[in-house]
Amino acid sequence: MSYDVYYATGGGPLVLGGADVWVNHWIDNISPHLKVKPKLLIHRRRPILTKKQATTFDRGMKNNEFHKSHVKIENKASEIVENFHEKTEKYWNQPKKPEPLEKVWQGDNPGEFEETMKGARRVHILHGYYTPHKVIQDIRDNIYSSIFHVSVKLSLQASIQLNLKTLKHFAAYPQWEQDVSNWSKKSIWIGVDKNTPLHSNKEITNIPNFYEFKHNKELNDNTLIGFTARIESRKAPHFMDGHESLAFTTPKDLDWWKRNCGHTFEKTKLFTYKSQNTHRFFSRDDWGISHSAHLYEPFGYSIFQAVDYGKLPILSEDWCSGFEYPYRASSKEKFDNVVKMIKNSSYEEKNSHFTALREYLRRFDNKSEWVEKYLEIYNS
Repeated sequence: MSYDVYYATGGGPLVLGGADVWVNHWIDNISPHLKVKPKLLIHRRRPILTKKQATTFDRGMKNNEFHKSHVKIENKASEIVENFHEKTEKYWNQPKKPEPLEKVWQGDNPGEFEETMKGARRVHILHGYYTPHKVIQDIRDNIYSSIFHVSVKLSLQASIQLNLKTLKHFAAYPQWEQDVSNWSKKSIWIGVDKNTPLHSNKEITNIPNFYEFKHNKELNDNTLIGFTARIESRKAPHFMDGHESLAFTTPKDLDWWKRNCGHTFEKTKLFTYKSQNTHRFFSRDDWGISHSAHLYEPFGYSIFQAVDYGKLPILSEDWCSGFEYPYRASSKEKFDNVVKMIKNSSYEEKNSHFTALREYLRRFDNKSEWVEKYLEIYNS
């Protein structure tokens, strides 16, 4: 049977960043509507899951239109049997009951993983590693689409722009990003802006991520700063050093930053990141300013979450640059000045800018449009 491979490095319970959130959106909203059988190949070892996590990850293709059609067919089985000759053609033209989304974990069965990759009609990269991998090189002529969740070249230069002593970054090789883009028949960028090096070398399809505003909380007037991101150079965690703040992140990475970059974070209270605690942290009423000044941020789910939960974000100067917004900073000095500005501003003034920003960001609350655009690519 013909099938398409969808290659990823995370998803399901493995939510370590925005790309994993994206993969989960793909599982929930796109995989049930694919015309050619999909196989999700995850380039990791299968995690040990709780029963609840396992049930959640097996959600793909369960509550979709195909399944409902099959139930209707079963309910009419007796009628079909009674009038077999008349009903046979109609029956077999109905959509068949879909199987649960098939998943293959590279770490558990490398041989099956590679054979499945090689036997695919098409390969779609949902999210890949940022360094060369043989399994991708071997099927490069069969890559139909690739999703790009970050600009490696821009991300790597952030530490230079920030004058940091050293680089805190995931393993990345800019030429590999360019190679994968060149091999792909369709390269897709997920960011809010269209100014990456990839755009200068090839025609790129721009499909920004979506975010569903569900909370729409009023602006919180507290001036305690919250940080809800990974610790890496372009996230600029040191901007909050010296400020009363809360950090929802990975402790060992913050410790690395203290040792290697010379910042103490003495006024920062640390909360260990766990994806299941995200709602709880954003719902806290003791912080009202979000450190969202992440350089070269492609989409920024955490920025949208901050706005949704009523936190006033300090943005970088390059994010949604077409929107006029006074609370922006791309250096520690500017960040400190913006914090002072916010503390000296009236609630009415802050709320005016906050409300305008939220209304601007609602253009990305467009899940149905997002699904439609990807299905046009995958089902073509």
